[in-house]
Amino acid sequence: IGRTIHGIYKYATDPAARARATSSGVLLDHTINKLAEQGLGTKGKITKNIAAPFFNQVEKFNREVTAIVGADYGNNLLKHGNIDALRNKFRVTGELGDKLTKNQEIEMARRLVEISQFKVDPMDLPGWVDSPLGKAAAQFRTFGYKQTDFMWNQVLREFMKGNGAPLARFVAVGVPLGAASQYVKSKIKG
Repeated sequence: IGRTIHGIYKYATDPAARARATSSGVLLDHTINKLAEQGLGTKGKITKNIAAPFFNQVEKFNREVTAIVGADYGNNLLKHGNIDALRNKFRVTGELGDKLTKNQEIEMARRLVEISQFKVDPMDLPGWVDSPLGKAAAQFRTFGYKQTDFMWNQVLREFMKGNGAPLARFVAVGVPLGAASQYVKSKIKG
């Protein structure tokens, strides 16, 4: 939560951090449009704006802030000697020095965006989605599938290992924010 707040602050006050996030490639329009199609089931611009006004702006904001947090978090992991997380979880390549290189920061930014904002490719989905019934069930719903996968891997699995912090953070922050966002969406849709 603290890292996210700091990322939002940097987003608002540090144009260089925003430029680095943009140059990392996490804001490509075709990626944002693909997410809208998958999550909302909409292809046309008018339909998308009716189904979810401001989707592109919110998605770009989320991705930029996450990219900023990713680069900062990578340097923090390096500073504290957590090489396993850098290599295995975030797949940072190359030789590690005192600080991540620009390319390594981009790797961290992109990987954190993929983990938290969901990179959705056919290879990311389970085998059952490839069947005719699976295709019908999962059409335009891959974002929801990846969100469930995220909750399992990042929250519930950690809880089962004895780490209750991710679940506590989700209950304390995620549930109220989810309810608030649902309230706002319902007001927008009338």
